[in-house]
Amino acid sequence: MNKIGIIVVFYNLSHYVEECLNSIKNQTFKDFKCICIDDRSTDDTFEKLQQFSNNDDRFVTIQNEKNYGSPCHSRNIGIENVNDCKYFMFMDGDDLLHPQTMEICFNAIEKKSELDFIAFNKFTFGNVSEIKDQKYDAQSTPITEHNNALELFLKRDAQSPDSPAWNKLYRYNSYKEFCFYEDIFYEDDYMYALQLYAKTNRFGKVDLPLYFYRRHEASVTSGLRAERYLNDATTRLKHTYDYFITGNNIPTSVDTLFQQQMANDAYRMIVSKIIRKTKGKELRAQLIPIAQRNFQRLIDEKIIDLKYLCIANRLVIKAFLNNQLGLAKLLAKIFG
Repeated sequence: MNKIGIIVVFYNLSHYVEECLNSIKNQTFKDFKCICIDDRSTDDTFEKLQQFSNNDDRFVTIQNEKNYGSPCHSRNIGIENVNDCKYFMFMDGDDLLHPQTMEICFNAIEKKSELDFIAFNKFTFGNVSEIKDQKYDAQSTPITEHNNALELFLKRDAQSPDSPAWNKLYRYNSYKEFCFYEDIFYEDDYMYALQLYAKTNRFGKVDLPLYFYRRHEASVTSGLRAERYLNDATTRLKHTYDYFITGNNIPTSVDTLFQQQMANDAYRMIVSKIIRKTKGKELRAQLIPIAQRNFQRLIDEKIIDLKYLCIANRLVIKAFLNNQLGLAKLLAKIFG
């Protein structure tokens, strides 16, 4: 049995393959296996992955039978292939790990059998020259321990774990039943996090930047991307309702907090973001009707309850749904 399984997803990342995989290969912790899943790249990503895995049998390369357009299917394939590992983690194919990431996290979670996962910090970079060489004492790294992961997350508490899947080391037996919803691209990490945190008894945090997240310059306001985001946000809320409310998987102690978070997430993702950040007459004409329709659907299907929102946000929604867009934008700018 390997001690750590790391799941890395690639799509058209030929320029980053060697950098990414070398950051795993050069870990001070050696007892791992790395599952590399290529989502049917159109460049030579897959060939580079095969070449790398041919030279190190700890690396396994898998290519999807088709392009799924989302990391979710690939991550699920990865989860199926780390069932012989005690712990597992995720990584994006253009990111990097600190050389001691696995060693520090493994030592931390091995000392505390009651911990379900270890979370750690990220460092965002544009160029690798921004990453400073830093060596840590892997045997005595301070760890803070916490209960009530879901409650902390819903409260947005300073001690809460965040939503990305990739800056954590998970205990496999604690979470082997969970997978990613494959019909969403945006908000996929958030849904996965909600499920895991609801089942978490205790977790630890290491206050060190052990994950290096690559920053890309990309337009977030393009019509197709924004439309996909709106629809994915709506679908994620529907999945959340079905799993937690209909499926009765929400602890009663956080029921009200959960309903508040659902309503606030809907407002933030579908109303406020579109009103405040969509620029250009054509783009607004494309996106606003979709946002209005999706938000009204969430109300009609009782997926969200507006009573959990503050009065100011309810006023914004009323103006937005009544097509009083100037007023809605003004109120959103004032109240958020």
